[in-house]
Amino acid sequence: MDTAKEPFDFRLSEYARVTDALTHPQPYLAEKVATTRFERIEEGVVYLYRHEDIIKVNRDPRILGVGGRGSAFGAPSPLIPLEIDGADHVKWRKLMDPLFAPKQVAKLEDSIRALTAELVDQFAAQDVVEMYTQFCVPLPCLTFLRLFGAPAEDLPFFLSYTENMLRPAGDTAEEKKEAMVGAAGQLIAYFHDLLAKRRAESPKDDVLGTLMAVEIDGAPVSDEELLNVIMLLMFAGLDTVTSSVSLMIDWLARNPEQRQRVVSDPSLLRGFVEEMLRYESPVPIGTRYPTEDVDLGDGLVLKAGEAVVASWATANLDPAVHTDPLTVNIDRPRHMHIAFASGTHRCLGSNLARMELRVALEELHKRMPNYSIAPDDEVRYANVPVRAAEYLPLVIH
Repeated sequence: MDTAKEPFDFRLSEYARVTDALTHPQPYLAEKVATTRFERIEEGVVYLYRHEDIIKVNRDPRILGVGGRGSAFGAPSPLIPLEIDGADHVKWRKLMDPLFAPKQVAKLEDSIRALTAELVDQFAAQDVVEMYTQFCVPLPCLTFLRLFGAPAEDLPFFLSYTENMLRPAGDTAEEKKEAMVGAAGQLIAYFHDLLAKRRAESPKDDVLGTLMAVEIDGAPVSDEELLNVIMLLMFAGLDTVTSSVSLMIDWLARNPEQRQRVVSDPSLLRGFVEEMLRYESPVPIGTRYPTEDVDLGDGLVLKAGEAVVASWATANLDPAVHTDPLTVNIDRPRHMHIAFASGTHRCLGSNLARMELRVALEELHKRMPNYSIAPDDEVRYANVPVRAAEYLPLVIH
């Protein structure tokens, strides 16, 4: 019987406390997955580290994504489709998956490429640039605004409240939730106004326009449902792309020979993006909730209602799946990472994220192919709630 009341708060976990103190957590995580299958180091929480177990959990219909606990992100109701399960989740995924299929994402590439080029042109002639705030943060936000037909001039407002929602202040779960609820309220009001404006206009052929026109079970999608979809796409698509591109640029700045390879042959970027998603795992964990006891074998029983923390970051360093996991190999022949999770709750926007990351690096390298970490400065990293190079000072050569 599922009795838990609140979603697991990763930011306040023991896992987060240990890993956030590490500049580069990969050696620690690789040692963890090599020596430890699972741990129960907090009451009501089990940590899974190995690829095989996590894949089983993600495929088991008895184990839910949120399991009726409400929103973990401060929204007044669950975000769609991440925080719903069962038949409702299936309906929404059938509706939304085609919007983010490779063919649909390809239609967005020219627009995102132009936006990226415009952003890079603002700093490419500088001698020094702090890439996180000048490129990594605004790029996915501007992309999101464009996808939903919102004006680019709203970026400062948007950045202010998304930061408060994604990285809320507070030392306790209650304080963080209060900060998130306040920020979420401002964003919901903004998107509510946007929906009203869009309904008063002629229909547009963009993501929001498509969602506004669809029906589920013969009924139009309500504004509340649309707002929950928008909030999910915002939460899932901004910080993750920001963190991913920051880590990729950081690694390329430190590995000039490999950077020259992808500059000379941009086709290598597809493999590079996959390998860095594996190695860095920008989203380190996902949480699942069993509705009944689930036996994974060899003494590991997941208890009904406990939080099952699936560590994508350790699974992506599992030597049983990835040869020489601590080496970044652009030419790795098989990409079996689960940086986008797996199973029914696999990341809805993974195709869009891959394209954004590839295009970001292509356009960046067209304008500034040579760069390095500023010698009199240092990169600052975060590992919670996402892994990112959150201060990234570069010298442009």
